[in-house]
Amino acid sequence: LACFIQDQFYQRQDATFIAFKKVIRSAVNMAKKKDQTVKSQREEEHLETNRQVVDTAKQSRAVIREIYTISKDGKKPLSQRNEQVIHLIEAFFGEGDDDDISRVFDTFENDLINLQKRKGYYHYLFDQHTSLIRKLSPALRALTFDSENSNPDLIEAIEYFRSKDSEFNEKAPTEFLNDSEKELVIEESNLPSISRWKILLFCAVIIGIRDKKLILKYSYKYREDQSYLIPQQEWLTDRETLIRRANLESFVDGPQVLEKIGRHLNQQYYRVNDMIDRNEIEGFQKRPSGWMLKKLDADYDNSKFIPSLLSNHKAVTLYELLAEIDKYAEFSKVLQTDKSGKELSSIKLKQVYATIMSLGTNLGHHNMARAARNISEKQLRDTEKQWLSPSSLSKANEAMVSFIQSLPLPKVFHNNEGELHTSSDGKKITVAVNSLLANFSYKYYGKEQGITANSYTDEFQAFFNINVHTSSDREAASMLDGMVESTRALYPEGEMIHWHSTDQHGFTEAVFAGMHFINVSFAPRFAKIHKQALCTYDDKTKQAMKGRVLKPGSTINRKSILSQWDKVLHLMASIKLGYCSAAHIFRMISAQSPKSDVYKALQGFGQLLKSSYILSYLEHPEIRRNVQKQLNRVEHGQKLSEAVFFARQGKLRVGAESDIQKAMLCKTLLKNAIIIWNYLFLSDYCCQLDDSQRQEVINSISNGSVIAWAHVNMHGVYDFDRMPSKSFKSTITQMRALKVA
Repeated sequence: LACFIQDQFYQRQDATFIAFKKVIRSAVNMAKKKDQTVKSQREEEHLETNRQVVDTAKQSRAVIREIYTISKDGKKPLSQRNEQVIHLIEAFFGEGDDDDISRVFDTFENDLINLQKRKGYYHYLFDQHTSLIRKLSPALRALTFDSENSNPDLIEAIEYFRSKDSEFNEKAPTEFLNDSEKELVIEESNLPSISRWKILLFCAVIIGIRDKKLILKYSYKYREDQSYLIPQQEWLTDRETLIRRANLESFVDGPQVLEKIGRHLNQQYYRVNDMIDRNEIEGFQKRPSGWMLKKLDADYDNSKFIPSLLSNHKAVTLYELLAEIDKYAEFSKVLQTDKSGKELSSIKLKQVYATIMSLGTNLGHHNMARAARNISEKQLRDTEKQWLSPSSLSKANEAMVSFIQSLPLPKVFHNNEGELHTSSDGKKITVAVNSLLANFSYKYYGKEQGITANSYTDEFQAFFNINVHTSSDREAASMLDGMVESTRALYPEGEMIHWHSTDQHGFTEAVFAGMHFINVSFAPRFAKIHKQALCTYDDKTKQAMKGRVLKPGSTINRKSILSQWDKVLHLMASIKLGYCSAAHIFRMISAQSPKSDVYKALQGFGQLLKSSYILSYLEHPEIRRNVQKQLNRVEHGQKLSEAVFFARQGKLRVGAESDIQKAMLCKTLLKNAIIIWNYLFLSDYCCQLDDSQRQEVINSISNGSVIAWAHVNMHGVYDFDRMPSKSFKSTITQMRALKVA
């Protein structure tokens, strides 16, 4: 019970701060938008003022120059020169009203002051003080901060805020404010100073948490950095054991690791530039301003042979498909949580299938209960609660992926023997209910809010993972998290060369480094690869590449990287051994301002790896084709996601992160069931052919995709054999005789 209470308290502290952050961010964005709108509306007025100031400055400069010329004219007597100067000055000031000129200068000066102090933005932010103070004051009072590891100025301000009848006087702490913010608080205004002070405190709390100047004492997400890692003393005493358990032995010698990659990169610069000079790189185009790379088509077609073969089969309902696949993959056994160890009864199995379909198709339990016979909404909810946790659903999906791996037919999609190529892609999903995880984005959701779901697939087109995050976060950190999970179970490190591809949204230089430490070669598809900055290992190569087409713009700071090498190993060991989430820790250290030394080291190492990858990408056309092919697969898988998650316009009707994760995992399970059914159908088809026909069909299959679903009836069937039951108690005569007035 104590553990449950502690867990709930930690979760509520995190949820309180997330809600606090969403409210203040919304207010800040609204103030910025309003400020920008007003500035745009006043642009013409500002232009006229600026034009008058410039004209006055030009005239003044001309008058001063003329006065200087007159005063230096020795041929004229002094009295004549003085008279000319006086006439010139009188003419200058007589051209316009002094009050008008002074008014223009005052307006210009005020605009500059307002711009410097961002008065317009703060004015619109302070305008929201009533609602902000009402909403955020209880939240800030509820949060428990770690005063020992937090900024004392912020802690003092928060404690003063919590005191009864707090008002702005000489006792009010202001050290957490910068000079311009202090002026904003004390200047005369219709708005009370204490209200302005509170709004600035709310903003400072958000920035303080981000930059680790404020630490929550009881939290899963906003603790001190070191608390997420392997305890420092344990790292110092058991470093070798921990490194071995995390499979990081090959990275212990930092200088050797850097030098090996660096020397290889230096050779690549010479080799690739020589190939460019000989015009040997396919699709490479020299331009006056640099170079371009033509996109190569992948040897991949998802529209012909396999879909046409499957479409000849009578449509199979999603329920029939799921139940049939369970007989082969036995994923329901993984969901077994009954302490007695007994297998699920046939009735309970049907309820499990119905619940998976209810969540995975987005029908919801209410609609599924109305559409299904002999299954109630309560049974669906009880089944979800008892059998379908995120962890059990993840294991069920792993069982399905393992089954796909056990089949011989998927191996025809291998690019190269001894290699594995996976990919991931994020999809925006609208959330139609209140959710702490969802954010507003007009570009993706219109006036609604939503989340991003990262889906993963391999060469076999098995969907081995899915994770969700807020749409405001980059996909890169979540992608790394998913890959760490997959290397623990489905794709163990070192068994084969492992490539992973994403589009540019899944890329950061720090994540490039993180992928290297889990023995995965990161292979993103850059939208504009020619604009990516290249670096080199040493200055000698940088100098030698001057005048060549591909030339590095910088040299990595080896000293900076190596000084943090042990901390980088500590971080990666903590991630790989499950002490912390890669997504959380990478987002946390990347958001800090200024950037931490560890993050800078990861970025520097990632720049080296990225440069080497780009040169390999140019040198080897097959890498480009394989990257394109694998991304085509995961993007095609997103279309399958839309087809499976069809109900209620594809909008989520759950808001809690665990509920969203369950819905996404059920959808992935249904997708994998379709993939397995397709493989079994194609395998069965091949078994009926003679050797020559079979090889021809297998060759056709290898150039296509098993991600096909036209033969799957997602919506169910109409039963015309059963006579409709009587729905009404009254006869038609009684209804016609009904008196309504």
